Amino acid sequence: MRRVLTTALALVLAGGTALTAQTVTMFQLKVEIKDALDAYAAKYSAAHPGTTVTVETLGGGADYGGALKAKVQAGQMPDIFVIEGAGGFKIWKDYAADLSDQAWVKDTDLAFKQDGMVIRLPDQPRGG
Repeated sequence: MRRVLTTALALVLAGGTALTAQTVTMFQLKVEIKDALDAYAAKYSAAHPGTTVTVETLGGGADYGGALKAKVQAGQMPDIFVIEGAGGFKIWKDYAADLSDQAWVKDTDLAFKQDGMVIRLPDQPRGG
């Protein structure tokens, strides 16, 4: 999990402007990993002065897709968010970054690919 969040944060930050004070937001639906994500976000923020990482978790049977749509309508789109498989990709593909040119792609067979794009980090390394 730490590797996934580190890579995701690096991708978001690399796409930004000069590293001035900024907030990176993540919206996710896995209650079982909430504590780990919150702890790592705090650790990352502490190690990178001027960058604050916030993680919002919505789970427990709540309507994650509806909540994400509400965020878009309110102008509060998170920097990193979870999509729910191929169906979710169809809804959110205009917000997905193509990660095909990232170095880690050659090291995995598990990257989520849609429409010729790599749009998700792998769950585990190749052979794992």
